[in-house]
Amino acid sequence: MPFLGSWFGRQAAVNIKGLLDLSRDWRPDVVVGGTLDYSSSLLSAHLGVPHVRQAWDWMDFGPRTPVRRRRTGP
Repeated sequence: MPFLGSWFGRQAAVNIKGLLDLSRDWRPDVVVGGTLDYSSSLLSAHLGVPHVRQAWDWMDFGPRTPVRRRRTGP
């Protein structure tokens, strides 16, 4: 899937200008981004501050324990 890299780059490019504008008025000590966010790492590199990736926005593909539901109707 060679197109994926350019898609992620375009997604980051859409957001980076607004983030750079924001960082002129408010300079963060650290930049926190999600696993599906591609602008946060670019912003932290540009500002020279640490970047943290928080995985709250990603699906958990681990094993599941089936839940047994009681029938409440006919």
